[in-house]
Amino acid sequence: MARANRQFLGHEGPTDVITFEHGEILVCPEIAREQARARRLPVGEELLRYIVHGWLHLCGYDDARAPDRRRMHVAQERLVTELMPRRADSKMPVAERRPCSRTRQRLAAIRPGRPATFSQSGGARRQAGVRGMGANIQSDSASP
Repeated sequence: MARANRQFLGHEGPTDVITFEHGEILVCPEIAREQARARRLPVGEELLRYIVHGWLHLCGYDDARAPDRRRMHVAQERLVTELMPRRADSKMPVAERRPCSRTRQRLAAIRPGRPATFSQSGGARRQAGVRGMGANIQSDSASP
């Protein structure tokens, strides 16, 4: 992941997720495990968060500016919550359940928005059509 982050975004070190505008979403399971452990969440929920984040980028969301970042975060967490339903008697997600019909309708209603814009300098990132989830993750072990 560190290599992809350097090659496509020009950042050193591993990152959690990279979205390519042609539809690929690259996630780092090692970082998801670390973040899930730190936040006391199931790893599957953290991985879902990264996938949803990348998917929102593909739908036209941007997180380069603070207002856009807040808007994207709200959408991301709403979708993660809906895609990871919780039992009434437990705080643990029931990952085996399929999304309810309301969630499927909301997902179907999200359409690609305006073309992607990048406020970060660096033509390589713009030309490659990639976006990252956030700041680089500092880690002792660099993932490939």
